[in-house]
Amino acid sequence: MVYALNLSLDSLDNDALAAAVHEQWLFSNIKLSTEPTLSLPSSTDTPKKFIFSDNIVLQINSVVDIGASLLSQYTQLTYDFEDNSGFIVSDDNEKDTDTASTIIKPRRMLLMELTDGQTMVKAIEYRPIRQLSLLTCPGCKILLFGSIICRRNILLLTESSCVVLGGEDETLMKTNRPVEVMARALGKQVRSKIPRDKQSTAACGRGVSSAHRDDRTDKSYAVEVNAIQYNSSSEAQIAGELERRRVPSDWLQSSPVATPLT
Repeated sequence: MVYALNLSLDSLDNDALAAAVHEQWLFSNIKLSTEPTLSLPSSTDTPKKFIFSDNIVLQINSVVDIGASLLSQYTQLTYDFEDNSGFIVSDDNEKDTDTASTIIKPRRMLLMELTDGQTMVKAIEYRPIRQLSLLTCPGCKILLFGSIICRRNILLLTESSCVVLGGEDETLMKTNRPVEVMARALGKQVRSKIPRDKQSTAACGRGVSSAHRDDRTDKSYAVEVNAIQYNSSSEAQIAGELERRRVPSDWLQSSPVATPLT
C-alpha cells in the first residue's frame, strides 16, 4: 500500500492499483496484512487422518529437506573446505569403478511451516512440487485448494493442491533460512562457510609448516633484484649492493634459487 499511496491517483486505474496492493501484500508479513482464517480440529479430538478442504492462502515461514540427514546438510552448508588435491593416496585394494557399489541419493521431501498469521501448521511435499525448493524465500505465500489429506495435523501437499504465489518477509529472511532452521534443530550455532586459500603446488610438497615459514620469509627478506640497475662499469657497486641486501643463510637454504642478474 505504501507504493500505491506514493503514486498519483490520477495516473492509477483500478487494475494498476490492485497490482500495486497485491505486490505490497506479497512482500509483507501475513500477520500484519490478512485476517486469520485457518481452522483445524483441536488437539484433543483430532483424528489421525482427515481431509482438509478449505481454500486458503498461507505463508511459508520455513522450508527444510527431511529427505536427507539434517546434520549432513548442515555440515555441507557450513564446513571449512580444505583442498587436498596435491596429495595422492593410492589404494591397492581399490575396486574397479564397474564393480563399485552405487551411491543412492536420498529423495527430496520438503517440510514446511505454514501460518495464517495466528495458527501454525506443518506441511510435507507428499509428491514433488516444482515451484518449491530450499531456495523458496521465508515469507512466501502459497494458495491451498481442493481436498488435501491431513495426517496428525500435517498437510500432505501435491502440485494439484497448491499454487506458490511468491513474495517474502524481510524479518523471516534473516532468521528462517534453511541453515538457521537446521542449526536450531541440531542445537548448534550457525557458522559461516569460509573456504581456505588453496595451497600452492610447492607448498604441498614441503608441508604446511614449511610453506608458512617460507611465505613469511619471502615477504620479509625478498631481494629486490629488479631495483638494482645493472651497469657494466660498476660491477663493484652491484656486488656491494647484493652484500648489503644479503639475507640470513638459514633462509637461503629453504628458499628457491634466486633469479640471476641479466
